Amino acid sequence: MRSDLFLLTAFQSIVHCFSKHYTVLVDEYINPFVYGRPIYSEEELADRSSEKRQLMADANSGQPVILYAPRRYGKTSLARVVSERLLADYLVPTIYVDLWGVTSISDMVQVLGRAYAAASLRHRTGRFFADLLRSIGFQVEFAGTTVSVSYEARGREDQERAALMGLLDVPQQMAVRSPSQGRLLMILDEFGEVFNVPGEPDALMRTAFQASPNVSFIFMGSKRSLMDALFVERHRPFYNFGRRMNLGRLPFEELGDFVEARFANSGKHATPEAVDLLLSLTDGHPHRSQQLAHHAFDLASKEVDEETVLSAKEAALDETADEFRVVLDRMSPAARAVYLAVCKDPATEMTSRGYLQRHGIKGTGSLRSALRTLTDAGDLEQTGGKKPVSTDPLLATWVQERMNGG
Repeated sequence: MRSDLFLLTAFQSIVHCFSKHYTVLVDEYINPFVYGRPIYSEEELADRSSEKRQLMADANSGQPVILYAPRRYGKTSLARVVSERLLADYLVPTIYVDLWGVTSISDMVQVLGRAYAAASLRHRTGRFFADLLRSIGFQVEFAGTTVSVSYEARGREDQERAALMGLLDVPQQMAVRSPSQGRLLMILDEFGEVFNVPGEPDALMRTAFQASPNVSFIFMGSKRSLMDALFVERHRPFYNFGRRMNLGRLPFEELGDFVEARFANSGKHATPEAVDLLLSLTDGHPHRSQQLAHHAFDLASKEVDEETVLSAKEAALDETADEFRVVLDRMSPAARAVYLAVCKDPATEMTSRGYLQRHGIKGTGSLRSALRTLTDAGDLEQTGGKKPVSTDPLLATWVQERMNGG
């Protein structure tokens, strides 16, 4: 009996030591850098502390915000992190709506229905939402912890508009039922897509949102031309509807501290020279900084040095080659010529005859038209009278080093 007890105790000690050792290894070597998907955890989000505070205050006070940023600058991640904080700290629920790709009012009805269904599950208002959606014409089915909704467009414009109007009243009804003393956040991602939807749905949205005093709104977009058309043009329903916030690139100091800390907390050391090189390659771009850091983490044994970062750059260029070809292919020949010129031969003065001839640009009129097109599409940034630069620094590097053999 005593020997059995001794063996059991010894076995438990071995298991405990192994488990402890294994846990340390897991904690040390899980890659802490996330890219390619929205971030929900505040610890994974690089900086943006000032923007977080502002959005939290605006959401609590009911101030609408128009949030613009080029693609992959982290606006969706920022909004998601803010929504998580609002729920944890103030019990404020969120409805997240992704409007990318909508082309009709019927599309908008279906997108809103799915967004409401997802929110109803998370915030335990399933029955309330089911009754609302069924009254509008949705079919709602619950299966355990999931809910599916479907809407059969009836094809008549007046019926679709009536369904949209009914859906737009839902956030206010949910807000007054929330445990947060009547406050709800509604995030409308890629809201600029609404501009191209026939039937002026933005007029219906403005009417409904004005009558939703308990709902806070964040309107997000990555196409400046569409966001400006909706919120800056005086004749549009959403003219000046909210405070504007532009997300820029991340400051080097804060981004460098974030990268160093994430490496250190995961069991690897990044030299100051390596971090500086990574920052110079990504130029404060949130997505590309996380991407290069992710590859550097995987490539390093214990220490991340400059050679590791250069190898990470090559891995990232390999990974994104097909993506970059698609981006360039969708540009018109005139726009592509100007974009390649900006990447290969950046210059403040681009209108000289020699510059235009060297890069196959037909003339100054073609140059200005292409710059405007590329800026509106989010491929170039040009602010404060400075020379235009590629919004994506890694794509610019790929053009310089990989395109046509470099």
